Amino acid sequence: MIDDSLANVWQLIPTRRSQMIINYQQEVIHSPTPIASISNKNDTNQQLQPQLQPQQPQQLSPNVDQHMQLEQQLHYQLQQQALQQQQALQQQQQQQQQIQPSSIISTTQETTGFFPVERHGHTTCLYKNKVILFGGTPDGSHGLSDLYFLYLDTYSWVEIKTKGNAPNGRYRHSAIIIEDKMYIFGGYRSKCLNDLHVLDLETFTWSEPICIGEAPSARSSHSVCCVGKMMILFGGSGARYSNELFSLDTVTMRWTKHDVLGTPPSERWCHTMCSFGKKVVTFGGSNDKRKDNKVYILDTDTMEWSQPPTSGNCPIPRQLHTAVAIGESMIVFGGWGKHQELNDLYILNTRTMKWVCPKIDNVIPCCRQLHSAWVYNGKMYTLGGYFKNKRMIDVYCFTPEQTVSTLREFCIETIVEDVFKYVPMFNHFPEEILYQIFSRLSQAGKLIPLQLDYLIRKSYLADQVALVLSTNKNGGTIEETPNPI
Repeated sequence: MIDDSLANVWQLIPTRRSQMIINYQQEVIHSPTPIASISNKNDTNQQLQPQLQPQQPQQLSPNVDQHMQLEQQLHYQLQQQALQQQQALQQQQQQQQQIQPSSIISTTQETTGFFPVERHGHTTCLYKNKVILFGGTPDGSHGLSDLYFLYLDTYSWVEIKTKGNAPNGRYRHSAIIIEDKMYIFGGYRSKCLNDLHVLDLETFTWSEPICIGEAPSARSSHSVCCVGKMMILFGGSGARYSNELFSLDTVTMRWTKHDVLGTPPSERWCHTMCSFGKKVVTFGGSNDKRKDNKVYILDTDTMEWSQPPTSGNCPIPRQLHTAVAIGESMIVFGGWGKHQELNDLYILNTRTMKWVCPKIDNVIPCCRQLHSAWVYNGKMYTLGGYFKNKRMIDVYCFTPEQTVSTLREFCIETIVEDVFKYVPMFNHFPEEILYQIFSRLSQAGKLIPLQLDYLIRKSYLADQVALVLSTNKNGGTIEETPNPI
């Protein structure tokens, strides 16, 4: 159970073996081990859950899609199983006089039922109330092609048997869901791949669509994100490192290789991309020369790259990390730094372009790379990864304290966008607000009105001006003549 009252904390999420497989090939659910016979003896992974009230699946008419019936039946069985496990755990706890705190967060799993093997280089995609896990590698020598659901209301794993020709096993591929379809591209399986596979999430049937246009070459460790119904793909490594930009129109299934404007990121792989409306934020990655920690923004209306200056506590250069978008914030976790795996967490406010490294007092996940992450109900979840030759399948949840700008920050950014419009009001602003405006203008390399410079230099914050200008190498310049109002 997740404690929603906590902020800037990690919580380990104990997951359950489901005891069942949903087989869309035969339109049935297999439950080899009767749910009522599940033993909870010495089961330290079953954290006490709130009382579950299983709802009987509705009686559907013969005309209703069979997949909906399967989904309802599966959900009902998972609720029953979770309730029975909870009741057995309560009985077990009542017999114990004392519970050791370490037993509550133990990662020991049940000994029966279906459970994904530990892995890295996999993908996870959120679809409704579940996460779809595909691929990865358990040992770095071969790729997996299995597919699991993790239901986020019961944290139960369910193995899925799909229809159609499933992709070959792979890792370091990309996966994204657009509407009711999951798109798998590329990855590695003894060599880099450039095949595209689509899983219809209504019929759970795989297809390999015929695409038109110029498709990306074979590659792995690239990144994708979606803007509307378009999949954006950047970078990766195949025959060489790439900084090519492609898009796939998922309506016409046309690939487009874009001639970009601006200064694009250098060739790289193992980076991340997050979409914020029509803007795409890229962070990190590496090539043979170096790792990166710069932020690049792609405007998908013009296909123009920019590299905005950032402030705050910036992450060290890294690759093989994860990044997710929550509100205005991009949350970066883990990866591979200079010589080792990382488990630090940073949050970038994409409106102010300021990094923060929140103080986290509770237990945090161990260092890792090649893990996956997703967002559900305003929280970031991570799964699996690799640390010192050990693969994992653990699930953690991070609850951020704040993911959108405050009203004060929003007002400051509005002023910075058209600063000369607000010059007549500056005499009425608090000195702290004037200083924030001055700092943002300097950070963005914009022109600073003379009136603002004058007011700041006669304020008690005057000593901070030189520090701001020296910190921001692309600092703004002072207006040479008063701007006519």
